[in-house]
Amino acid sequence: MSTALQIQPDTYGVLGPSLATLRGRWEAVEVAADALAELAQLGTHDIEIAREKEPDFGALHGAPHADLIAQAVADLAAMMQPGLRALIAIASEGRRADAAAATLWHEYAEARAAIAELCNR
Repeated sequence: MSTALQIQPDTYGVLGPSLATLRGRWEAVEVAADALAELAQLGTHDIEIAREKEPDFGALHGAPHADLIAQAVADLAAMMQPGLRALIAIASEGRRADAAAATLWHEYAEARAAIAELCNR
């Protein structure tokens, strides 16, 4: 899990971050969010609501806000990485992590919604 969230160096072209880099980071964030949802003991309905809108990264080619979105995705990954690691450590000790995981999930869901909104403009 931790390797999925490791930040990779940016690959920038003339028109901003590469689509492959952005999609790769996004996929890593989504995999981490799946683990987070499990730790938070969320139901399918909560997960579906948070993922209602999918960001359209393909529409970003040459968009003036592409760099902003790439940074937002990198920031989201960086925000989730230490929190998820701590929650996994807590859960592995047999302690409850669901309340803290739900709080981190809420932050993820809000950031995800903002990223999707920016992408789909």
